[in-house]
Amino acid sequence: MKKLLVFILILPLMLTNCDGCDKCKKKDCGEYGTCNDGNCDCPEGVSELNGRKCSLEDREKFIKTFYTTTTFCNGGTFPQGTPLSCSRTGDNNDIIIYFGGSNTLFELKGNVIGNNISISSQTYDGDEYSGNGNLSSNGNLLLLTITRRRAGSTDCVFNISGT
Repeated sequence: MKKLLVFILILPLMLTNCDGCDKCKKKDCGEYGTCNDGNCDCPEGVSELNGRKCSLEDREKFIKTFYTTTTFCNGGTFPQGTPLSCSRTGDNNDIIIYFGGSNTLFELKGNVIGNNISISSQTYDGDEYSGNGNLSSNGNLLLLTITRRRAGSTDCVFNISGT
């Protein structure tokens, strides 16, 4: 009878104290993710890296120097090999793109989500710029379309390809 009473008292503890009950206990959601009922939730602008969820800020894929392979602007071009250097800025998904490398021709702020970049309207050296683009899935090819508006002049659309 004592054994049955002990068993009845211990049974509820055994049923509520299981290792598998917390689906997030052993779940690795990376540096930026949070676990919710066994699933990893990544904030916007964060992706998987090498099978690890929520481990890479999307903008990190853009942080390097690309070199133009083609640049066209309504009859004018940048020389092939013009550097486009990208670096971090701010706390979120923002980057700065320096056109011309150390001999900066102009610089623009962009916002990265996944492999896409958007460049909202902004003014640099009196000209207004806006645009968008994307990075290839392997991270080796950057395609950008940027419009420059200059007062009293025709709009210039840069179609830039960089590797």
